[in-house]
Amino acid sequence: MKASLLFILFLILLPVDSVSQMIQDSSDLWLSGSVTAAYAQEDNGKNNHYSTLAFQGFSDIIYKGKLSNNYSYQHVFKSEISYLHYIDSTWIISSDYFKLLLQWNKSTNKKWENTWAFYLSSRWLNKYENVYIDGEQRNKWLEGFLNPARFEFSYGWNNSFWKCSSFSGSLASIKISSIPRNELYIQAKEKNLLVTKHSYIQSEYGMSLQLLINESYFKDLIVWRHQSRVFANAFNKSGVHIDVNNRIAVRFLKFIELRFDTKIFFDPDYNSHLQFRQEVLLGVFYQHQQKVRSLHFP
Repeated sequence: MKASLLFILFLILLPVDSVSQMIQDSSDLWLSGSVTAAYAQEDNGKNNHYSTLAFQGFSDIIYKGKLSNNYSYQHVFKSEISYLHYIDSTWIISSDYFKLLLQWNKSTNKKWENTWAFYLSSRWLNKYENVYIDGEQRNKWLEGFLNPARFEFSYGWNNSFWKCSSFSGSLASIKISSIPRNELYIQAKEKNLLVTKHSYIQSEYGMSLQLLINESYFKDLIVWRHQSRVFANAFNKSGVHIDVNNRIAVRFLKFIELRFDTKIFFDPDYNSHLQFRQEVLLGVFYQHQQKVRSLHFP
C-alpha cells in the first residue's frame, strides 16, 4: 500500500515542474451563489402536527483556462449548508458539504488528454447528538471539519465535449478517507492505514470515473450543472463509492431561480444502502463571470 501511495503521489506531482515554466494565458471564472427559504406544515393524522422552516445557501466556483505547451486546467469548488427549523422546537443541519476538484490536462495528438487530478470532499460544521450520561443530557460529537473526509489522487485520461463539459477516467487512483470513530460508520479494520483519537485513516487503490457538465442555454435562462464521481477497487457492493450531484435551474425576473436538485450517494463505509434526495427550490441567486489572469505558479 505504501508503494502504491508513493507511485500515485509521483504521478500527481509530475506536471508541476512543467507547469511552472508555462506562460499564463487568460481564463474564465464563474462565481454563482443562491439562498432559498421554505415553510411547510405537516400532519400525519396521529395528532402529530408540526411546522418547519428550511434555509439553504449554495455556492459554486469554476475556474478554467488554457496554458502554453498544450496544458489546460479546471478547478471546481462547490459548497452547501442548509438548516431545518421545527417551529417552537429545535434547529437541525439538513445538509453540509464542500467539494474541491483541482485538475490539470495535457493535450496530445489524440482525442483524449492526459490528466492529473486532486479531489477533496468533507463538511464544515460539527455535528452532535443528545445522549444521556450518568443521568445527564449531553452533546456527543459525531462529525466535523475534515472528519469525515475523502481525498482522491488520480492520473488518467480526459475528454472535453460540448462547450464546458468533460469526462475523465483513471486506472491509477488512490482514495484516502478519514472516518470518525463512532457507531455511525461501518469499520473495516483491514483498511486502516492509521488510527487517531477521533478517526480511522483508510487507504484504497483502484479506478475512478468523473463527469463534469457546466452548460447553459437560451442566454443563461436554463443552466445545467452536474458533477459525479465513481471510485471502485472491487466489483462488489463494498468496493464501489458513488457521488452524484445534478442541478437544472430555470432563471427569470433577473435574480429568481427555480432549481431542481438530484443527489445520489453511496458509501459502504457509512451506509450499506443507496441514498437519494430530490429537491425543488425557489430562491434568489447571484452569478458573475469574467475573464481573469491565470494562476501564477512559483
